[in-house]
Amino acid sequence: MRLLEKGVAATPDRWQYFQDIGFVHYWWTGEYARAADAFSKGAAIDGAPWWMRSLAAVTLSEGGDRQTSRLLWRSLSQTAENDWLRRDAQRRLTQLDAL
Repeated sequence: MRLLEKGVAATPDRWQYFQDIGFVHYWWTGEYARAADAFSKGAAIDGAPWWMRSLAAVTLSEGGDRQTSRLLWRSLSQTAENDWLRRDAQRRLTQLDAL
């Protein structure tokens, strides 16, 4: 983890480091909120893939923070640049409402 954080400090415009940090928190520490935070930070970087935002929303939901996940999915449903992601965000909102 320290190596990844060192990478972020040296080149903060690389979304890949945030993706890796998020996966470490998700798979190894089980800290879903920290994982989602890393995914969100990576998603905010120019050139980051569109799926980084949805990864943050899924991670929050799996970690039990359905309210924040819902906010991210709602934002994606309104701002996504491709139709598939907008439809998926609507589907995810419907799933969260059913829980």
